[in-house]
Amino acid sequence: MFPNPVKTDAQVRFNLIEDANLTLRLYDFNGKEIYNLYSGNAKANHVYEVGFLRNNLMNGVYIIKLTTDRGNSYNKQIIIE
Repeated sequence: MFPNPVKTDAQVRFNLIEDANLTLRLYDFNGKEIYNLYSGNAKANHVYEVGFLRNNLMNGVYIIKLTTDRGNSYNKQIIIE
């Protein structure tokens, strides 16, 4: 995730070790889903970059969660300022 902290927009970069169906979502710190950033298939060993705009998000800590159809997930804290 860069930049972190986010002022206007950001990029989330990820890659997988095997092909998978996935979702990439942004949550507030209370666990409420804010954005579904990406849903679909991803190929192994390919670097994906998904952008998002801050829009009207309030300052604070947010979580990016990547979940695959294999049940794996990844959480990353980002700060909006």
